[in-house]
Amino acid sequence: MRNPGRRRRMAPPPPRGSTGGPSALTYDQAQQLLASAATARPLAGGFSPTTVGTGLRSLAAVLGVFLSYAVLRIHELYPVLASIPRFPLLMAIVIALGVLFGTPGAGWLAIWELVPPVRWEVLLVLLGFLTAPFGIWMSGSINFFLFIYSISVVVFIATVVVLRDRDALATTLRVLLLATTVIALYTLSDAASTFGKSDRVALGISLDPNDLAMILVAMVPLAIWMAQRKGGRSLGWTIAAVLAVLAVVPTQSRGAILGLGAVAVTLIALGASGWKRTIYIIGIAGAAIAIFALASASGADRLTDFSDYSGGESRTAIWKRGLVWMTWRPWGYGLDNFPIFFGWMNGNERAAHNSFIEVGVEFGVLGLLAYVMLWYQTAKRLLAQRRHALSLRTRVPGAEREASLAALVLASMAGTVVTGFFLSKGYAGITMFVQGLGVAVLLGYPYRQAMTAHAPAQTAAPAIPPGRHPRAATGFEMPPVAPIGRRGR
Repeated sequence: MRNPGRRRRMAPPPPRGSTGGPSALTYDQAQQLLASAATARPLAGGFSPTTVGTGLRSLAAVLGVFLSYAVLRIHELYPVLASIPRFPLLMAIVIALGVLFGTPGAGWLAIWELVPPVRWEVLLVLLGFLTAPFGIWMSGSINFFLFIYSISVVVFIATVVVLRDRDALATTLRVLLLATTVIALYTLSDAASTFGKSDRVALGISLDPNDLAMILVAMVPLAIWMAQRKGGRSLGWTIAAVLAVLAVVPTQSRGAILGLGAVAVTLIALGASGWKRTIYIIGIAGAAIAIFALASASGADRLTDFSDYSGGESRTAIWKRGLVWMTWRPWGYGLDNFPIFFGWMNGNERAAHNSFIEVGVEFGVLGLLAYVMLWYQTAKRLLAQRRHALSLRTRVPGAEREASLAALVLASMAGTVVTGFFLSKGYAGITMFVQGLGVAVLLGYPYRQAMTAHAPAQTAAPAIPPGRHPRAATGFEMPPVAPIGRRGR
């Protein structure tokens, strides 16, 4: 009989190269597992979730140019770039064909299965098409779908397919962020045009000050990710991020200021380590001081007043009307028909001034659910992916950069959602680019196999009580989330 007062000694851990049981992993085996996971094997049909072929990789720079047109509207700043009629639409057709023929059928099926959030976007596109014949102005909805919404859909698809490759992502962001820097410099210059009779800076005819500010907010975290490099490139992209932040001030967009706050909160909350969180806090504090100093010097006192504006219907009054109209017609009024119905009911057309209200009224309650779930599911899986990457950072080169990418894309999503809460941008190119980028980062995660590699061994193991999770032999604890990709495999 054992002495109950005597402590039980723990058996020493097995040395490297030894086996600790039929289901245990040695240190070397775990290293081999993680090394193999770093280069994900192609799936059936030759489709790789993490890399693109030569043809699609050659589209990365072209995609950056296309996004500069379709999202940033750079051709409205330089009229010479608009010399070809409907050039963004023509580029959308070319890129759509390249993506379509460059991706095998097995690849589309893999995207559908590996990243479930993409299904919500597919539902939104279907609702945009199906609600047109049943809307209050069918011809207007169809015209908007064919010539405007279709470009945003191509933005989303091309972003998911091409930018899942991290090298292609960097190439596209170089072009896109260079164009963003040009626009930021223009916004800060004395040559910038203003909106109407105000002193708020706008860009061209399609981007009012709020639209321009939303784009700048979404691009700031992406510039920060590009700045996490060695040498002079880091300084260059840091300057680009600072310019994008400061360029928000001339737009005097209060929603964008709140969007920058959402970016700041996300960066602080998801700082990968203490020193990085400290750097973020110092940088954010410096940016806040610079923003309000520039606002005070330039007379942009509007940024210090967050009360509802008094020009006609206030935003909150419009939102309340939209919520009521959803109950009247829960199947939707049709794409781009919120202003039409508002004019019927109130005598003058007004935008929804809220992306969620816009989608809910035009696509119906099901569309609103799909829109919310797309953001929620993408963010939830990015958080899980970031936690898993952090658990590998001490033993897998590149894992910390993957964690940083997930965090910064989450920051871009947060800024887009908060800014879009005050704008009708549910189908805009910038919104669907950020949504597509989140899905692309999920799809191209190189350590997905490491997240699911223990599933077969666990099926034969005893049941695990709720809240308890197995530890791998390498010393890190798998995050308490469902595996990314196929469940139960």
